[in-house]
Order: sequence, then structure tokens, then C-alpha cells
Amino acid sequence: MASRCSFKHRESSQTAVVGLFLRGGATNINEKNAGIEALMLDLSSEASANFPRERMRSESSRMGTGISYGINYDYSALILGTTRRNFDRSWQIFTDVVLHPSFAPDDFERVKNRLMVARNDDQIPRILTCNSFQSRSAYAGHPYINNPEGTAESIKA
Repeated sequence: MASRCSFKHRESSQTAVVGLFLRGGATNINEKNAGIEALMLDLSSEASANFPRERMRSESSRMGTGISYGINYDYSALILGTTRRNFDRSWQIFTDVVLHPSFAPDDFERVKNRLMVARNDDQIPRILTCNSFQSRSAYAGHPYINNPEGTAESIKA
């Protein structure tokens, strides 16, 4: 999986946002492991080797820093948002998250359960069932047939 980091400098901005983009999305998954990138990135943003969960939350909260993720059919991204004043420390945390995620078992279970509940809730409305049917018809034989967000069943597995 190749990656790319984006950077655009704006002298007058008091905030900084950095995105580490990972090629992938639907091309890296199948029906059985759909949602694995979301699980991995969500779990990565929980804690790292040098910033256990409570320490990361405390420092991030104090500095106004957020680490989040996004996924779609073509790529995924791990995203850092912070104030310019706290960029250096936030960057240390972000790079540790990228290079040394902790993947602690208790964090894994919590994130997995959270994603499973979210996917169950997403699948309740009838319109989503209709959209799923349309996607399956339109993308038959194409990697886009598998939603990179996964299903409750694929995340559970």
C-alpha cells in the first residue's frame, strides 16, 4: 500500500491540517474483510507506543489537537488537525501514531464494537438497503462492489 502526505503552507493560518493518504480503499478488500482499513485507522488514532490512550487524549485535548481518519473507495487517510502554536508536539504524536500504533487489545475491542454498532445502525433504514442493491448491481465484477466501510459482519470477523 503506497502512501502520500499532503502539505500546503498558508502563512496567515493559525491552524494546521496534515493528511497521510494511503492508496487502497476497495482495491485492498473483499466481502469478508471490508472495513479493515477503517478499523486499523480508527484503532491507530486511539494510542501509540509513546502515547498511551489516556496520555494521548490528555495532551490532544490540552492542545486542541485531533487525529482522525477517512476512508473511501480509492484511498484512506489519517488526518492531523491542530493549532499552529502546538504543531511540533502534535506532529510528534501524529508520527508516533503512524509509525508505532499500539493496537492494544482493549482499544481493539472497543473500536471494533463501536464500528459494528455504527454499521448495524447504518443498515437499518430502507433507503440504505435500496442503495446497497443499486451498488451491487452497478459494480458487479468491480472492486467497488465492496464498501470500504465494511458491514457489521465483516468487521466482527
